[in-house]
Amino acid sequence: MAKRLLALMLVFLMTASGAAAREIGGKNLPETMQAGGKVLYLNGAGIRTTYLVSIYAAGLYLTHPMQDPQRIMDADEPMAVRMHMMTGLMTPGMMADALRESLEAVAGEGFEAIRERTEAFIRAQDVKVGDDDICDYVYVPGEGLSVIINGERKAVLQGLDFKKAVFGMWLSDKPCDKDLKQDFLGR
Repeated sequence: MAKRLLALMLVFLMTASGAAAREIGGKNLPETMQAGGKVLYLNGAGIRTTYLVSIYAAGLYLTHPMQDPQRIMDADEPMAVRMHMMTGLMTPGMMADALRESLEAVAGEGFEAIRERTEAFIRAQDVKVGDDDICDYVYVPGEGLSVIINGERKAVLQGLDFKKAVFGMWLSDKPCDKDLKQDFLGR
């Protein structure tokens, strides 16, 4: 009985501490993350694919489940996107071009207002990422959007408008991957 109780307690502690994970394309995404003193829950997850190549497994983390993409983008509350890389084919130049193109598409006429932060965002990710590297974009109100690569914070960018544009890369009417948008929304 004691061994069974101990096993149940261990499972509970692993789940409560965020050790539980969801496997997406062979990569583990935790069911929870911490940001701004809040627990963020995996809202949805999927794989970013381009030209038949799986680039990364990703998850959207929110304080509570949501399926309205505009409401998520507009929310001034802690949230995150975790990308677990699945290939080493992405060069820093390719990443820069993809990020700039996505943010320009999302921001439209408002891109000038976020241009400098976009360039800082891109510079923060000017590293070669390979299979199993992890990139987190973590937003905390009043603090900004942190770019964290393999656990190391590379930059913090201010402004709800910038956070909206970054999360809009997946959730806007012009997402980088329509299937991944649906996956993020848990559909």
